Amino acid sequence: MKDQNSSFPWDLPWEAEDPESDERTSINECHGEDVHGAPWEPTLTIDEVSHLLDQMIMDIQHLELEVIRARYKLSFFLEPPYDEYLRMEIFSSMGSRYGGDPVYDKYLSYCGLSEYADAIDTPFHLKRKWRLAKGFDDYPDYYP
Repeated sequence: MKDQNSSFPWDLPWEAEDPESDERTSINECHGEDVHGAPWEPTLTIDEVSHLLDQMIMDIQHLELEVIRARYKLSFFLEPPYDEYLRMEIFSSMGSRYGGDPVYDKYLSYCGLSEYADAIDTPFHLKRKWRLAKGFDDYPDYYP
């Protein structure tokens, strides 16, 4: 039975007139293989997924640099010894890496990287992180 106070103007698949009825549509019937394997849904190629992951990795690298830049600047507003603690832990909780995920591993092999390589922590990116952690900001005029 449709709830009169419902905010949805449509019936959801699991809502039925009679909850005990056998005519009720199950969730598996509405969201099963027939929907996900539908011929009208385009399949993604590894090239398309790779392009998306490239963009996401660049975003992750940018955000990591922003976190380091902000933590370094914040450390000057803290009293000792907390200022030094923050600079010592400047890389902590930066985010996880995705090794072991089947899609990410396939992406790494598609890019020509080894199984244990990291597409996020490239040598260039690591150098930038270490420079920022030591206070050498390559773009100090762009950020307040």
